[in-house]
Amino acid sequence: MSRPAYAPLSVQELARSAEMFEWRPQIPLKFHIGSLDAMYREGLTYYEEHNYAKAYVLLMRYSVICVDKIPTHPEATTPEARRMIRVATRRLSKTVMPLLESIKQDLDEARRQWERRAAAAASTSPSARKAVPAGPRQQPQSVSADPGFAARDPALSWNPHSQAELLDASENVNLAVELANRRRVGRDKEGAAGRVPVPRRPVPPHNNNTLAEDDVRSGMERARWQLEEMERRPQYERHGSHRSSGTREPPNPVPVSYNYPSVRQSTPVQFEAMRFDDGRRDESAAARPTPPPKRPTFDTFDTSEMLSASATPPPVPVRGEPYPSRYNSDLSSLKLTELPSTQAVPPTLPPKTREEATALAPPSPPQKKSSYTFKPAAYLENGTPIRSVFLPDTLRGQFLKIAQPNTARGIETCGILCGKTANNALFITCLLIPQQIGTTDSCETTEEVETFEYCSAEDLIQIGWIHTHPTQTCFMSSLDMHTHAGYQMMMDESIAIVCAPKFEPSWGIFRLTNPPGLPYIVGCRKGGAFHEHDLRPHEIYREAKNPPGHVFVVPGIDYKVADLRSKSS
Repeated sequence: MSRPAYAPLSVQELARSAEMFEWRPQIPLKFHIGSLDAMYREGLTYYEEHNYAKAYVLLMRYSVICVDKIPTHPEATTPEARRMIRVATRRLSKTVMPLLESIKQDLDEARRQWERRAAAAASTSPSARKAVPAGPRQQPQSVSADPGFAARDPALSWNPHSQAELLDASENVNLAVELANRRRVGRDKEGAAGRVPVPRRPVPPHNNNTLAEDDVRSGMERARWQLEEMERRPQYERHGSHRSSGTREPPNPVPVSYNYPSVRQSTPVQFEAMRFDDGRRDESAAARPTPPPKRPTFDTFDTSEMLSASATPPPVPVRGEPYPSRYNSDLSSLKLTELPSTQAVPPTLPPKTREEATALAPPSPPQKKSSYTFKPAAYLENGTPIRSVFLPDTLRGQFLKIAQPNTARGIETCGILCGKTANNALFITCLLIPQQIGTTDSCETTEEVETFEYCSAEDLIQIGWIHTHPTQTCFMSSLDMHTHAGYQMMMDESIAIVCAPKFEPSWGIFRLTNPPGLPYIVGCRKGGAFHEHDLRPHEIYREAKNPPGHVFVVPGIDYKVADLRSKSS
Protein backbone atom coordinates (compact mmCIF):
# COMPACT_ATOMS: atom_id res chain seq x y z
CA MET A 1 0.00 0.00 0.00
CA SER A 2 1.41 3.39 -1.00
CA ARG A 3 0.34 7.01 -0.95
CA PRO A 4 1.75 10.37 -2.10
CA ALA A 5 4.03 12.40 0.14
CA TYR A 6 2.69 14.99 2.56
CA ALA A 7 2.68 18.76 2.20
CA PRO A 8 6.14 20.34 2.35
CA LEU A 9 7.13 21.93 5.62
CA SER A 10 8.49 25.48 5.70
CA VAL A 11 12.11 26.28 6.44
CA GLN A 12 11.09 27.82 9.75
CA GLU A 13 9.26 24.64 10.78
CA LEU A 14 12.24 22.50 9.82
CA ALA A 15 14.63 24.77 11.73
CA ARG A 16 12.48 24.49 14.85
CA SER A 17 12.41 20.70 14.42
CA ALA A 18 16.22 20.65 14.16
CA GLU A 19 16.53 22.48 17.48
CA MET A 20 14.14 20.11 19.28
CA PHE A 21 16.64 17.89 21.05
CA GLU A 22 17.79 17.45 24.61
CA TRP A 23 21.46 18.09 25.32
CA ARG A 24 22.89 15.93 28.10
CA PRO A 25 26.51 16.80 28.95
CA GLN A 26 26.68 13.89 31.40
CA ILE A 27 26.48 11.47 28.45
CA PRO A 28 30.06 10.47 27.46
CA LEU A 29 31.40 12.56 24.60
CA LYS A 30 31.99 9.49 22.42
CA PHE A 31 28.22 9.07 22.06
CA HIS A 32 27.76 12.71 21.05
CA ILE A 33 30.55 12.43 18.48
CA GLY A 34 28.96 9.25 17.17
CA SER A 35 25.65 11.05 16.94
CA LEU A 36 27.25 13.87 14.93
CA ASP A 37 28.86 11.38 12.58
CA ALA A 38 25.54 9.62 12.04
CA MET A 39 23.76 12.94 11.38
CA TYR A 40 26.37 13.90 8.82
CA ARG A 41 26.19 10.62 6.89
CA GLU A 42 22.42 10.42 7.03
CA GLY A 43 22.14 14.02 5.92
CA LEU A 44 24.30 13.32 2.87
CA THR A 45 22.23 10.24 2.03
CA TYR A 46 18.93 12.12 2.23
CA TYR A 47 20.42 14.90 0.11
CA GLU A 48 21.52 12.40 -2.55
CA GLU A 49 18.01 10.94 -2.55
CA HIS A 50 16.60 14.47 -3.01
CA ASN A 51 14.81 14.24 0.35
CA TYR A 52 15.77 17.84 1.09
CA ALA A 53 13.53 18.43 4.12
CA LYS A 54 15.02 15.57 6.14
CA ALA A 55 18.53 16.47 4.98
CA TYR A 56 17.99 20.06 6.14
CA VAL A 57 16.87 18.98 9.62
CA LEU A 58 19.80 16.62 10.11
CA LEU A 59 22.46 19.01 8.83
CA MET A 60 21.01 21.97 10.72
CA ARG A 61 20.98 19.95 13.94
CA TYR A 62 24.57 18.94 13.19
CA SER A 63 25.58 22.60 12.98
CA VAL A 64 23.81 23.54 16.22
CA ILE A 65 25.37 20.70 18.22
CA CYS A 66 28.81 21.14 16.68
CA VAL A 67 29.00 24.90 17.25
CA ASP A 68 27.01 25.48 20.44
CA LYS A 69 27.06 22.21 22.41
CA ILE A 70 30.14 20.05 21.79
CA PRO A 71 32.69 22.71 22.89
CA THR A 72 30.95 22.97 26.28
CA HIS A 73 31.19 19.24 27.05
CA PRO A 74 33.41 18.41 30.05
CA GLU A 75 35.52 16.01 27.97
CA ALA A 76 36.03 18.41 25.04
CA THR A 77 39.57 19.38 26.13
CA THR A 78 41.07 15.88 26.10
CA PRO A 79 43.47 15.03 23.24
CA GLU A 80 41.23 12.29 21.83
CA ALA A 81 38.20 14.58 21.96
CA ARG A 82 40.03 17.37 20.12
CA ARG A 83 40.99 14.93 17.43
CA MET A 84 37.39 13.93 16.81
CA ILE A 85 35.99 17.45 17.22
CA ARG A 86 38.44 18.78 14.65
CA VAL A 87 36.99 16.41 12.04
CA ALA A 88 33.44 17.47 12.89
CA THR A 89 34.15 21.20 12.65
CA ARG A 90 35.96 20.86 9.35
CA ARG A 91 32.99 18.99 7.93
CA LEU A 92 30.79 21.81 9.13
CA SER A 93 32.60 24.61 7.34
CA LYS A 94 33.52 22.65 4.21
CA THR A 95 30.32 20.70 3.46
CA VAL A 96 27.42 21.21 5.86
CA MET A 97 26.98 24.99 5.68
CA PRO A 98 27.18 25.24 1.86
CA LEU A 99 24.63 22.44 1.57
CA LEU A 100 22.26 24.14 4.00
CA GLU A 101 22.21 27.32 1.95
CA SER A 102 21.65 25.34 -1.25
CA ILE A 103 18.90 23.16 0.25
CA LYS A 104 17.01 26.18 1.54
CA GLN A 105 16.33 27.30 -2.02
CA ASP A 106 14.90 23.90 -2.93
CA LEU A 107 12.66 23.93 0.14
CA ASP A 108 11.32 27.38 -0.70
CA GLU A 109 10.69 26.32 -4.28
CA ALA A 110 8.84 23.18 -3.17
CA ARG A 111 6.69 25.26 -0.84
CA ARG A 112 5.78 27.71 -3.61
CA GLN A 113 4.92 24.96 -6.08
CA TRP A 114 2.72 23.18 -3.54
CA GLU A 115 0.83 26.37 -2.73
CA ARG A 116 0.31 27.11 -6.42
CA ARG A 117 -1.06 23.62 -6.98
CA ALA A 118 -3.29 23.91 -3.94
CA ALA A 119 -4.63 27.28 -5.12
CA ALA A 120 -5.25 25.94 -8.62
CA ALA A 121 -7.04 22.87 -7.28
CA ALA A 122 -9.17 24.96 -4.93
CA SER A 123 -10.32 27.15 -7.81
CA THR A 124 -11.32 24.26 -10.09
CA SER A 125 -13.91 22.21 -8.26
CA PRO A 126 -14.95 21.19 -4.76
CA SER A 127 -13.87 17.59 -5.46
CA ALA A 128 -10.35 18.68 -6.39
CA ARG A 129 -10.20 20.75 -3.23
CA LYS A 130 -10.28 17.53 -1.26
CA ALA A 131 -7.51 15.95 -3.30
CA VAL A 132 -4.99 18.78 -2.88
CA PRO A 133 -5.30 20.84 0.30
CA ALA A 134 -5.18 24.61 0.20
CA GLY A 135 -3.53 24.87 3.59
CA PRO A 136 0.05 24.15 4.49
CA ARG A 137 -0.68 20.72 5.93
CA GLN A 138 -2.36 17.59 4.66
CA GLN A 139 -3.94 15.34 7.24
CA PRO A 140 -2.63 11.77 7.18
CA GLN A 141 -4.79 8.79 6.39
CA SER A 142 -6.51 7.16 9.30
CA VAL A 143 -4.51 3.96 9.73
CA SER A 144 -3.42 2.24 12.88
CA ALA A 145 0.30 2.60 12.10
CA ASP A 146 -0.02 6.34 11.57
CA PRO A 147 -1.39 8.06 14.68
CA GLY A 148 -1.36 11.56 13.24
CA PHE A 149 2.35 12.44 13.28
CA ALA A 150 3.25 11.59 9.67
CA ALA A 151 2.38 15.05 8.37
CA ARG A 152 5.04 16.53 10.68
CA ASP A 153 7.72 14.07 9.57
CA PRO A 154 10.26 15.90 7.36
CA ALA A 155 11.21 12.67 5.61
CA LEU A 156 7.70 12.40 4.17
CA SER A 157 7.55 15.95 2.81
CA TRP A 158 6.81 16.43 -0.87
CA ASN A 159 9.25 18.15 -3.17
CA PRO A 160 9.24 18.46 -6.98
CA HIS A 161 12.63 16.78 -7.40
CA SER A 162 11.63 13.51 -5.74
CA GLN A 163 7.89 12.90 -5.84
CA ALA A 164 8.25 9.67 -3.93
CA GLU A 165 5.48 7.28 -2.97
CA LEU A 166 5.31 6.21 0.66
CA LEU A 167 5.60 2.47 1.26
CA ASP A 168 4.98 0.21 4.25
CA ALA A 169 8.16 -1.65 5.12
CA SER A 170 6.27 -4.74 6.24
CA GLU A 171 4.69 -5.08 2.79
CA ASN A 172 7.90 -4.46 0.82
CA VAL A 173 10.57 -6.55 2.55
CA ASN A 174 12.01 -7.93 -0.71
CA LEU A 175 12.37 -4.42 -2.09
CA ALA A 176 14.11 -3.33 1.11
CA VAL A 177 16.61 -6.21 0.86
CA GLU A 178 17.36 -5.30 -2.75
CA LEU A 179 17.92 -1.69 -1.74
CA ALA A 180 20.25 -2.68 1.10
CA ASN A 181 22.47 -4.85 -1.09
CA ARG A 182 22.48 -2.31 -3.92
CA ARG A 183 23.46 0.51 -1.56
CA ARG A 184 26.21 -1.56 0.08
CA VAL A 185 27.78 -2.49 -3.26
CA GLY A 186 27.61 1.10 -4.45
CA ARG A 187 29.20 2.47 -1.28
CA ASP A 188 31.97 -0.18 -1.33
CA LYS A 189 32.92 0.81 -4.88
CA GLU A 190 32.67 4.49 -4.18
CA GLY A 191 34.38 4.67 -0.82
CA ALA A 192 33.67 7.07 1.99
CA ALA A 193 36.05 9.64 0.57
CA GLY A 194 33.78 10.15 -2.42
CA ARG A 195 30.80 11.17 -0.34
CA VAL A 196 31.24 14.91 -0.47
CA PRO A 197 28.29 16.09 -2.53
CA VAL A 198 28.45 19.33 -4.44
CA PRO A 199 25.51 21.70 -3.93
CA ARG A 200 23.10 21.23 -6.79
CA ARG A 201 22.80 24.97 -7.34
CA PRO A 202 25.16 27.87 -6.57
CA VAL A 203 24.90 29.57 -3.22
CA PRO A 204 22.91 32.82 -3.60
CA PRO A 205 24.18 36.22 -2.49
CA HIS A 206 23.34 37.36 0.98
CA ASN A 207 19.94 38.96 1.50
CA ASN A 208 19.63 41.03 4.64
CA ASN A 209 15.86 40.69 4.58
CA THR A 210 15.88 36.91 4.84
CA LEU A 211 15.99 35.68 8.42
CA ALA A 212 16.81 32.07 7.56
CA GLU A 213 19.82 33.10 5.51
CA ASP A 214 21.05 35.29 8.36
CA ASP A 215 20.84 32.33 10.71
CA VAL A 216 22.77 30.09 8.35
CA ARG A 217 25.48 32.65 7.71
CA SER A 218 25.89 33.47 11.37
CA GLY A 219 26.21 29.75 12.01
CA MET A 220 28.91 29.53 9.37
CA GLU A 221 30.82 32.38 11.01
CA ARG A 222 30.58 30.74 14.42
CA ALA A 223 31.77 27.48 12.86
CA ARG A 224 34.82 29.18 11.36
CA TRP A 225 35.69 30.81 14.69
CA GLN A 226 35.19 27.48 16.46
CA LEU A 227 37.42 25.66 13.99
CA GLU A 228 40.21 28.22 14.44
CA GLU A 229 39.85 28.03 18.20
CA MET A 230 40.28 24.25 18.03
CA GLU A 231 43.38 24.70 15.91
CA ARG A 232 44.91 27.40 18.15
CA ARG A 233 44.17 25.88 21.54
CA PRO A 234 46.72 23.02 21.44
CA GLN A 235 49.45 25.46 20.34
CA TYR A 236 48.68 27.85 23.20
CA GLU A 237 48.86 25.04 25.72
CA ARG A 238 52.12 23.66 24.32
CA HIS A 239 53.96 26.99 24.10
CA GLY A 240 52.19 28.78 26.93
CA SER A 241 51.23 31.72 24.76
CA HIS A 242 48.10 33.61 25.77
CA ARG A 243 46.61 36.86 24.68
CA SER A 244 47.31 39.73 27.01
CA SER A 245 43.92 41.25 26.36
CA GLY A 246 40.58 39.72 27.15
CA THR A 247 39.23 40.44 23.69
CA ARG A 248 40.01 38.51 20.54
CA GLU A 249 40.86 39.97 17.22
CA PRO A 250 38.74 38.78 14.35
CA PRO A 251 40.31 35.59 13.01
CA ASN A 252 41.74 35.36 9.55
CA PRO A 253 39.47 33.65 7.06
CA VAL A 254 39.93 29.91 6.76
CA PRO A 255 41.87 29.25 3.55
CA VAL A 256 40.11 27.04 1.08
CA SER A 257 42.22 25.23 -1.50
CA TYR A 258 40.90 23.78 -4.71
CA ASN A 259 42.80 20.93 -6.32
CA TYR A 260 42.17 20.92 -10.03
CA PRO A 261 43.35 18.03 -12.19
CA SER A 262 46.77 18.69 -13.67
CA VAL A 263 46.89 18.95 -17.45
CA ARG A 264 50.17 17.94 -18.96
CA GLN A 265 50.93 20.07 -21.98
CA SER A 266 53.59 19.02 -24.45
CA THR A 267 56.35 21.55 -25.26
CA PRO A 268 57.42 21.52 -28.91
CA VAL A 269 61.13 21.34 -29.53
CA GLN A 270 62.55 24.36 -31.37
CA PHE A 271 65.46 22.87 -33.23
CA GLU A 272 66.49 26.21 -34.80
CA ALA A 273 67.08 27.66 -31.35
CA MET A 274 69.19 24.75 -30.05
CA ARG A 275 72.68 23.45 -30.80
CA PHE A 276 73.65 20.02 -29.61
CA ASP A 277 77.35 20.83 -29.42
CA ASP A 278 78.92 18.87 -26.58
CA GLY A 279 75.49 18.54 -25.02
CA ARG A 280 75.27 22.27 -24.23
CA ARG A 281 72.96 24.96 -25.56
CA ASP A 282 74.41 27.76 -27.66
CA GLU A 283 74.74 30.90 -25.54
CA SER A 284 73.48 33.19 -28.30
CA ALA A 285 70.44 31.00 -28.76
CA ALA A 286 69.84 30.94 -25.04
CA ALA A 287 69.93 34.70 -24.92
CA ARG A 288 67.24 35.02 -27.52
CA PRO A 289 63.64 34.41 -26.43
CA THR A 290 62.13 31.32 -27.98
CA PRO A 291 59.32 32.27 -30.33
CA PRO A 292 56.00 30.53 -29.62
CA PRO A 293 55.24 27.56 -31.85
CA LYS A 294 52.73 27.90 -34.62
CA ARG A 295 49.33 26.55 -33.67
CA PRO A 296 48.45 23.68 -36.00
CA THR A 297 45.18 23.95 -37.88
CA PHE A 298 42.75 21.20 -38.70
CA ASP A 299 43.48 21.57 -42.41
CA THR A 300 47.27 21.95 -42.45
CA PHE A 301 49.00 19.84 -39.86
CA ASP A 302 52.17 18.67 -41.61
CA THR A 303 55.15 17.35 -39.69
CA SER A 304 57.50 17.51 -42.65
CA GLU A 305 58.96 20.86 -41.55
CA MET A 306 59.74 19.56 -38.09
CA LEU A 307 61.23 16.32 -39.40
CA SER A 308 63.45 18.16 -41.87
CA ALA A 309 65.52 19.85 -39.17
CA SER A 310 69.23 19.27 -39.39
CA ALA A 311 69.54 18.33 -35.76
CA THR A 312 68.35 15.01 -34.46
CA PRO A 313 65.45 15.41 -32.03
CA PRO A 314 65.36 13.61 -28.69
CA PRO A 315 64.06 10.05 -28.74
CA VAL A 316 60.30 9.82 -28.82
CA PRO A 317 58.45 7.05 -26.92
CA VAL A 318 57.00 4.36 -29.12
CA ARG A 319 53.35 5.09 -29.83
CA GLY A 320 52.49 2.43 -32.35
CA GLU A 321 51.82 3.60 -35.87
CA PRO A 322 53.16 7.03 -36.91
CA TYR A 323 50.84 9.99 -36.96
CA PRO A 324 49.25 10.76 -40.30
CA SER A 325 50.35 13.83 -42.19
CA ARG A 326 46.92 15.37 -41.94
CA TYR A 327 44.94 15.99 -38.78
CA ASN A 328 41.85 14.03 -39.71
CA SER A 329 38.55 14.33 -37.98
CA ASP A 330 38.74 10.67 -37.12
CA LEU A 331 40.29 10.83 -33.65
CA SER A 332 40.79 7.10 -33.55
CA SER A 333 43.76 7.49 -35.90
CA LEU A 334 45.65 9.27 -33.14
CA LYS A 335 45.89 6.02 -31.12
CA LEU A 336 44.84 7.69 -27.90
CA THR A 337 44.65 4.38 -26.12
CA GLU A 338 48.39 3.93 -26.51
CA LEU A 339 49.35 7.26 -24.94
CA PRO A 340 50.98 7.27 -21.49
CA SER A 341 48.74 7.33 -18.43
CA THR A 342 49.64 10.96 -17.76
CA GLN A 343 47.79 12.10 -20.87
CA ALA A 344 45.31 14.79 -19.94
CA VAL A 345 41.64 13.83 -19.94
CA PRO A 346 39.39 16.30 -21.71
CA PRO A 347 37.12 18.18 -19.31
CA THR A 348 33.51 17.13 -18.91
CA LEU A 349 31.04 19.27 -20.79
CA PRO A 350 28.79 21.43 -18.61
CA PRO A 351 25.30 20.04 -17.99
CA LYS A 352 22.58 21.11 -20.35
CA THR A 353 19.60 20.51 -18.10
CA ARG A 354 18.71 20.67 -14.41
CA GLU A 355 18.53 16.89 -14.23
CA GLU A 356 22.05 16.52 -15.60
CA ALA A 357 23.35 19.03 -13.07
CA THR A 358 21.77 16.96 -10.30
CA ALA A 359 23.35 13.80 -11.62
CA LEU A 360 26.80 15.42 -11.63
CA ALA A 361 26.71 15.95 -7.86
CA PRO A 362 28.76 12.98 -6.64
CA PRO A 363 27.68 10.42 -5.73
CA SER A 364 23.99 11.06 -6.45
CA PRO A 365 22.15 7.92 -7.58
CA PRO A 366 19.71 7.89 -10.49
CA GLN A 367 16.30 9.37 -9.91
CA LYS A 368 14.64 5.93 -9.99
CA LYS A 369 16.36 4.98 -6.73
CA SER A 370 14.55 7.78 -4.92
CA SER A 371 11.06 7.18 -6.30
CA TYR A 372 9.80 5.73 -3.03
CA THR A 373 10.22 6.33 0.68
CA PHE A 374 9.52 3.93 3.51
CA LYS A 375 7.04 5.22 6.03
CA PRO A 376 7.95 5.11 9.73
CA ALA A 377 7.57 1.62 11.12
CA ALA A 378 6.48 2.86 14.54
CA TYR A 379 6.32 5.92 16.78
CA LEU A 380 7.86 6.61 20.14
CA GLU A 381 5.67 7.24 23.11
CA ASN A 382 6.11 11.00 22.59
CA GLY A 383 5.01 10.77 18.94
CA THR A 384 8.44 10.90 17.30
CA PRO A 385 8.51 8.70 14.18
CA ILE A 386 11.13 5.96 14.08
CA ARG A 387 12.32 4.40 10.85
CA SER A 388 12.40 0.74 9.95
CA VAL A 389 15.55 -1.19 10.85
CA PHE A 390 16.38 -4.26 8.75
CA LEU A 391 18.53 -6.85 10.53
CA PRO A 392 20.10 -9.86 8.70
CA ASP A 393 18.68 -13.06 10.13
CA THR A 394 22.08 -14.80 10.25
CA LEU A 395 23.96 -12.02 12.04
CA ARG A 396 23.08 -13.20 15.54
CA GLY A 397 24.38 -16.71 14.85
CA GLN A 398 27.62 -15.30 13.45
CA PHE A 399 28.07 -13.15 16.55
CA LEU A 400 27.55 -16.13 18.87
CA LYS A 401 30.28 -18.06 17.02
CA ILE A 402 32.69 -15.16 17.53
CA ALA A 403 31.72 -14.90 21.21
CA GLN A 404 31.89 -18.65 21.89
CA PRO A 405 35.40 -18.68 23.45
CA ASN A 406 34.34 -16.00 25.93
CA THR A 407 30.93 -17.60 26.46
CA ALA A 408 32.56 -20.90 27.41
CA ARG A 409 34.50 -19.07 30.14
CA GLY A 410 31.43 -17.11 31.30
CA ILE A 411 32.74 -13.79 29.93
CA GLU A 412 30.47 -11.31 28.16
CA THR A 413 31.19 -10.19 24.58
CA CYS A 414 29.77 -7.17 22.79
CA GLY A 415 29.59 -5.92 19.24
CA ILE A 416 28.36 -2.80 17.44
CA LEU A 417 25.63 -2.95 14.79
CA CYS A 418 26.63 -0.66 11.95
CA GLY A 419 24.93 0.07 8.66
CA LYS A 420 23.59 2.61 6.23
CA THR A 421 20.52 4.65 5.40
CA ALA A 422 18.47 4.26 2.24
CA ASN A 423 15.00 5.54 1.36
CA ASN A 424 14.17 6.51 4.96
CA ALA A 425 15.10 3.08 6.36
CA LEU A 426 18.14 1.72 8.20
CA PHE A 427 20.00 -1.40 7.10
CA ILE A 428 22.51 -3.23 9.31
CA THR A 429 25.35 -4.24 6.99
CA CYS A 430 28.31 -4.67 9.36
CA LEU A 431 28.96 -6.45 12.65
CA LEU A 432 31.83 -4.59 14.29
CA ILE A 433 33.68 -6.21 17.21
CA PRO A 434 35.53 -3.37 18.98
CA GLN A 435 38.35 -3.46 21.48
CA GLN A 436 36.74 -4.38 24.81
CA ILE A 437 37.15 -5.58 28.36
CA GLY A 438 34.68 -8.28 29.42
CA THR A 439 33.74 -9.75 32.79
CA THR A 440 31.16 -12.24 33.96
CA ASP A 441 28.44 -9.58 34.12
CA SER A 442 29.65 -6.63 32.02
CA CYS A 443 31.46 -5.66 28.84
CA GLU A 444 33.06 -2.26 28.23
CA THR A 445 34.33 -1.01 24.87
CA THR A 446 37.73 0.68 24.65
CA GLU A 447 39.71 2.55 21.97
CA GLU A 448 36.68 4.55 20.84
CA VAL A 449 38.78 6.62 18.43
CA GLU A 450 39.71 3.47 16.52
CA THR A 451 36.03 2.53 16.25
CA PHE A 452 35.12 6.03 15.10
CA GLU A 453 37.84 6.03 12.46
CA TYR A 454 36.76 2.64 11.13
CA CYS A 455 33.15 3.73 10.77
CA SER A 456 34.28 6.94 9.10
CA ALA A 457 36.51 5.10 6.62
CA GLU A 458 33.79 2.56 5.78
CA ASP A 459 30.98 5.17 5.66
CA LEU A 460 28.99 3.43 8.41
CA ILE A 461 26.68 4.69 11.13
CA GLN A 462 26.13 3.00 14.48
CA ILE A 463 22.57 1.68 14.72
CA GLY A 464 22.83 -0.30 17.94
CA TRP A 465 24.76 -2.95 19.82
CA ILE A 466 24.65 -6.64 20.68
CA HIS A 467 26.05 -8.50 23.67
CA THR A 468 25.88 -11.85 25.45
CA HIS A 469 24.60 -12.94 28.83
CA PRO A 470 26.59 -16.17 29.30
CA THR A 471 25.26 -16.92 32.77
CA GLN A 472 22.05 -14.85 32.91
CA THR A 473 18.64 -14.78 31.28
CA CYS A 474 17.55 -12.51 28.44
CA PHE A 475 16.79 -9.11 29.95
CA MET A 476 18.29 -5.62 30.18
CA SER A 477 20.18 -5.06 33.39
CA SER A 478 20.53 -1.63 34.92
CA LEU A 479 24.02 -1.41 33.39
CA ASP A 480 22.59 -2.37 29.98
CA MET A 481 19.95 0.34 30.28
CA HIS A 482 22.52 3.02 31.04
CA THR A 483 24.72 1.82 28.18
CA HIS A 484 21.86 1.81 25.72
CA ALA A 485 20.75 5.29 26.80
CA GLY A 486 23.89 6.64 25.14
CA TYR A 487 23.07 4.83 21.89
CA GLN A 488 19.44 5.94 21.89
CA MET A 489 20.47 9.53 22.57
CA MET A 490 22.46 9.25 19.35
CA MET A 491 19.58 7.83 17.34
CA ASP A 492 15.95 7.17 18.25
CA GLU A 493 15.97 3.91 16.27
CA SER A 494 18.96 2.44 18.15
CA ILE A 495 18.46 -1.11 19.38
CA ALA A 496 20.04 -3.40 21.96
CA ILE A 497 20.20 -7.16 21.26
CA VAL A 498 20.71 -9.44 24.25
CA CYS A 499 21.79 -13.07 23.65
CA ALA A 500 21.35 -15.62 26.45
CA PRO A 501 22.26 -18.94 24.77
CA LYS A 502 21.66 -21.08 27.90
CA PHE A 503 18.10 -19.88 28.51
CA GLU A 504 14.75 -19.39 26.83
CA PRO A 505 13.98 -17.01 25.34
CA SER A 506 17.56 -17.05 24.08
CA TRP A 507 17.56 -13.54 22.64
CA GLY A 508 15.63 -10.31 22.38
CA ILE A 509 15.67 -6.92 20.65
CA PHE A 510 14.94 -3.95 22.93
CA ARG A 511 14.71 -0.17 23.06
CA LEU A 512 14.03 2.28 25.87
CA THR A 513 10.63 3.88 26.10
CA ASN A 514 10.58 7.63 25.53
CA PRO A 515 9.08 8.70 27.80
CA PRO A 516 9.44 7.56 30.50
CA GLY A 517 12.39 5.16 30.10
CA LEU A 518 15.05 7.22 28.31
CA PRO A 519 14.74 10.48 30.33
CA TYR A 520 14.55 8.49 33.55
CA ILE A 521 17.75 6.52 32.84
CA VAL A 522 19.64 9.59 31.64
CA GLY A 523 18.70 11.43 34.82
CA CYS A 524 19.42 8.46 37.13
CA ARG A 525 22.15 9.26 39.68
CA LYS A 526 22.15 6.04 41.68
CA GLY A 527 25.57 4.64 42.45
CA GLY A 528 26.96 1.28 41.46
CA ALA A 529 26.94 -0.51 38.13
CA PHE A 530 23.91 -2.57 39.16
CA HIS A 531 21.10 -0.95 41.10
CA GLU A 532 17.33 -0.94 41.39
CA HIS A 533 15.21 1.63 39.56
CA ASP A 534 12.02 3.23 40.78
CA LEU A 535 10.25 2.35 37.54
CA ARG A 536 9.39 -1.21 36.68
CA PRO A 537 11.38 -2.88 33.85
CA HIS A 538 8.47 -2.93 31.37
CA GLU A 539 8.07 0.82 31.90
CA ILE A 540 11.73 1.48 31.05
CA TYR A 541 12.25 -0.73 27.99
CA ARG A 542 10.21 -2.76 25.56
CA GLU A 543 10.52 -5.24 22.71
CA ALA A 544 11.51 -3.66 19.38
CA LYS A 545 11.06 -6.60 17.00
CA ASN A 546 8.29 -6.28 14.42
CA PRO A 547 5.46 -6.77 15.10
CA PRO A 548 4.78 -4.41 16.77
CA GLY A 549 8.24 -2.81 16.85
CA HIS A 550 10.35 -1.23 14.12
CA VAL A 551 12.99 -3.97 13.62
CA PHE A 552 12.54 -6.46 10.77
CA VAL A 553 14.65 -9.63 10.89
CA VAL A 554 14.91 -10.67 7.24
CA PRO A 555 17.01 -13.04 5.12
CA GLY A 556 19.14 -12.03 2.16
CA ILE A 557 20.89 -8.88 3.42
CA ASP A 558 24.63 -8.98 2.77
CA TYR A 559 26.80 -7.96 5.69
CA LYS A 560 30.42 -8.18 6.77
CA VAL A 561 32.20 -8.82 10.06
CA ALA A 562 35.07 -6.62 11.25
CA ASP A 563 36.92 -7.74 14.39
CA LEU A 564 39.14 -4.89 15.59
CA ARG A 565 40.47 -7.05 18.45
CA SER A 566 42.66 -9.00 16.03
CA LYS A 567 44.72 -5.88 15.30
CA SER A 568 46.07 -5.73 18.83
CA SER A 569 46.52 -9.46 19.37
